[in-house]
Amino acid sequence: MLTQPVLGLTLGGGGARGGAHIGVLRVLEEIGYRPAVITGTSIGGVIAALVAAGWSAADIERLTGEINFNELLQLDRTGSGLITNAALEAELVRLFGSADLRDFPIRTGLIAADISNGQTVLLDKGPVVQAVLATTAVPGLFPPVRWNDRLLVDGGVVSNVPTQAAYLLGAECLVAVELGGNLNVGIALNDVGSFSKRLQRILYWLLSLSHRQVAFDVLMQANILSYATLVKYELAAYPPDVLIRPTLPPVGLIAMEHLRDTIEPGERAAREVADDIRRVMQQPHPVDVDSTPLPRLVIADPPAA
Repeated sequence: MLTQPVLGLTLGGGGARGGAHIGVLRVLEEIGYRPAVITGTSIGGVIAALVAAGWSAADIERLTGEINFNELLQLDRTGSGLITNAALEAELVRLFGSADLRDFPIRTGLIAADISNGQTVLLDKGPVVQAVLATTAVPGLFPPVRWNDRLLVDGGVVSNVPTQAAYLLGAECLVAVELGGNLNVGIALNDVGSFSKRLQRILYWLLSLSHRQVAFDVLMQANILSYATLVKYELAAYPPDVLIRPTLPPVGLIAMEHLRDTIEPGERAAREVADDIRRVMQQPHPVDVDSTPLPRLVIADPPAA
């Protein structure tokens, strides 16, 4: 009797574009692709944690309609970020309580970057709330998260589509979702929606004090280029069996109230490769994580009690 391989799912970062993950999940549920391993970065990390906790695509879609993203936007007056993560943390506590990543029936790994030493950090044990805060801590936007002696920020800085982590956690067959696609500065800072308009007013007011708007746009473009290059390297070194790249509308990274606009494009993209997913479920191609040139991920110990 043939044994089904260990199925893995990797969800990439992309801010409000992450609604596409919900559309992909719809199709995977229909196919019967039930991951035993799931990894994610940033918004992909948030949705990965929800899936691991037992949420369906319909549950997650309903949640996105219930959350008032505008209420999550509050100035950080400590100086460690532009926006405080206090409101987000309260929402995460409501969703996950005191759960540990090890409590989930699905092996779960969220990615963060340690800015104190430059390491790419895999969080697969420890409090879910702190892990999600870490993987979504966009540098300069949200404050970094203290994790023992580490200082963690958004994993998109180092691994925006963490396929390496999925293989390291045991995946033998891997579906990955990458949301970069048509992203550029104009789209990344697309000012549709009151959430991003309010944020942009704050951001550009601060920039206008020193007339640094152009400098900021150049920095953003350089960061986007850097992220895209790192994604290419990781996907080449740790290729998934099926890579889903939805064609997304021009939804900005921070236009969170438009997150639902990207659900249908995600579903369409997944349906286009549905037959490929069914096929690879029976024909795994495990990747040797020790034979690739990229630095191996650092697995973080859980925070001290």
